[in-house]
Amino acid sequence: MPDKIKAIQKIVDEKQHGKVEGFHLDLFSASAILNVFNALSEKSQAKYISMSVPAMANTAFKLLK
Repeated sequence: MPDKIKAIQKIVDEKQHGKVEGFHLDLFSASAILNVFNALSEKSQAKYISMSVPAMANTAFKLLK
């Protein structure tokens, strides 16, 4: 599992906001990112991971609508 996803998973597990790659991330956004990540294929996961954290959150909210 990539370090970025591990950091986001830690935020969800601890039910606290945190910092990932210099960006503050709240629990709601972290949970949305993980839900989308887990639903993607491995090829799509690689593309998703390459995005910045804010871009990942924006994409997650668009996909979860």
